[in-house]
Amino acid sequence: MYRCLRGEAYKGLPNFHVGSVWRLIVPTKICSFIWLVAHKRIFTIDNLKKRSLSLANICEMCSEDEETINHIFIHCKFNKDVWDRLRRACGSLETPVRDIFEVISRWPTNCTDDGKSWIRYGVLHSVCWQIWLERNNRIFREVRLQAKVVARKALMDVVEWSVAGGIVDKS
Repeated sequence: MYRCLRGEAYKGLPNFHVGSVWRLIVPTKICSFIWLVAHKRIFTIDNLKKRSLSLANICEMCSEDEETINHIFIHCKFNKDVWDRLRRACGSLETPVRDIFEVISRWPTNCTDDGKSWIRYGVLHSVCWQIWLERNNRIFREVRLQAKVVARKALMDVVEWSVAGGIVDKS
């Protein structure tokens, strides 16, 4: 377990930059969640089916494809809209295109030092977290938010974490 937390190979997966997951401004529970996402260990429907649960496998967000980890965080039409809104708000964020592990492992290289890097580091964590919360709210509470609201909540998380971490001033 310690080797995995340090970013060493995990069951055949390549190493990735540990700093891209364990950011100081991000709450530990969300860092842990991102680590689980990177290793495809969250309970998506396809992962639950591997545990012999009988479930209809359809994405709750877009109702267009099966729910897999890559679909939820990258390919889902609803969540592409969330990513696009954040890209417009934060500048030159790259949109995830293939595999969530690749996105998490490459994220530090996508962040430039232009005064907004603290936002970009937190955005990956926050948007994945807010997407997951939205997915769960749709399934368990039957509450649906618009993509613009999910994107706004993700940005507010980053600002809140940055203020709490003393990275930015409250004003």
